[in-house]
Amino acid sequence: MGVAVQACRFALDPSPAQARALASHAGAARFGWNWALAKCRERHAAEGRWCSGVELHRLWNVEKKSVPGLAWDQNSKRVCQESFRDLDRALRGFLASRQGRRKGRRVGFPKFKKRGRARGSFRFSTGAMRCAGRAVTLPRLGAIATFESTRKLRNQGTSPDARPRTQVHQSTPTHTRQPTAANPSRRSPRAHKPDVSHPA
Repeated sequence: MGVAVQACRFALDPSPAQARALASHAGAARFGWNWALAKCRERHAAEGRWCSGVELHRLWNVEKKSVPGLAWDQNSKRVCQESFRDLDRALRGFLASRQGRRKGRRVGFPKFKKRGRARGSFRFSTGAMRCAGRAVTLPRLGAIATFESTRKLRNQGTSPDARPRTQVHQSTPTHTRQPTAANPSRRSPRAHKPDVSHPA
């Protein structure tokens, strides 16, 4: 029996304070990506290689407290860590594409993200995450109301005896000028291929 990863997209209805917190987390993730990309470019120019996600995390723990004007204690530390992992995957994809080891369209070198132009998103892969009723609970942000019931995600992982068999393993909130959305996904035992397509 394998494991199925199932995802849904829910439009969030945050309070004004939660909307500010979402924007702050998105900004922290963007800053983390840009900081990490700058470090990778510096190392590549000096040593001919990039920093790995683990190396970026270690450098970040040393340098983050020296960055002025950023209230790190107000945001989850996970958002920067996930940005480092995203950049690590992007660099690996670029290298594999350049060497002909990656199928499909050629992948370009990662670019810096600009406020207002890049999608304001971030990801949680650990911490308290759950869906219940018309709310999504996220680390540091708490329970955020949704415009629709989250039951469709909960029902995907329910066993015949009505006991849930799944857990939310990551969530990717996206903060834009349109209603903010969250993309929680679950892992569940799979005996057959499920239908995981859902309207936004």
